[in-house]
Amino acid sequence: MRSALRCAVLMLLCLWALGQKMDASRTKASPAAQPAPDKCGMELAVGLMLVGSLTVQLSMFYLVNHSDADVRVYSWNTIALTIAIFASVLLFTGCEGVVKQYAGLWLPGAPRLAVDFGQYLFWLLSLQVTIYFSSGAHRSCPDHQVVRATR
Repeated sequence: MRSALRCAVLMLLCLWALGQKMDASRTKASPAAQPAPDKCGMELAVGLMLVGSLTVQLSMFYLVNHSDADVRVYSWNTIALTIAIFASVLLFTGCEGVVKQYAGLWLPGAPRLAVDFGQYLFWLLSLQVTIYFSSGAHRSCPDHQVVRATR
């Protein structure tokens, strides 16, 4: 816990120093030599993103190496689900881009709708097949008997 607190304090000090440096560079420069306001905002945004990503990574390392086993398990589960979500969004966006590039952009209204509907059916069937096999529904009963409800 102390090391995480030290890292957080160090990151806040770095962020404060970055802001002080940006303020000093703005006041020393002549009005004609000052950078555009959007560039200064961009530098600050990039700096904040770097500090934020570093904070998230250090927090993940802290949680996956925690002394409590339950915290470690739930941390790994959360990380795995997050990676799965980002990977699925990346896969869908890539496939959507390929479909739009080769079939979607040059088609008029109704055929373009048919291409979109075909893509929808592909993803729906892919989901159903994945659930069918991952749930074990493709395996039959061990005795190959139909289970009947009794009254």
